[in-house]
Amino acid sequence: MLNRKPKDETHPLDETIANLISGLAGLTEGEEAHTQSVQSLKILMELRAAEKAEKRKLPVNPDVLVAAGAHILGIVVIIGFEQKHVLTSKAMSFVPKIRI
Repeated sequence: MLNRKPKDETHPLDETIANLISGLAGLTEGEEAHTQSVQSLKILMELRAAEKAEKRKLPVNPDVLVAAGAHILGIVVIIGFEQKHVLTSKAMSFVPKIRI
């Protein structure tokens, strides 16, 4: 139901970014290799930030939210009917069973 992953999971981009940063330590700022490494680092950081933002969007599947809303609406309709009329045993068969 929930789209969650374990928190100790590391992303492959994190390791690549760490290697690139450690490689920058040996280069001087004027070199072409340093400039290319900084540009690559910027691109990798933007990719990683975009992936993190995408994961934060919605932790629950929208289909689950729709199903839960439909179940609650059905229960509310039956309870509203029960306040004015006699509730027969057949009315409870309209409430869907919870599946885990």
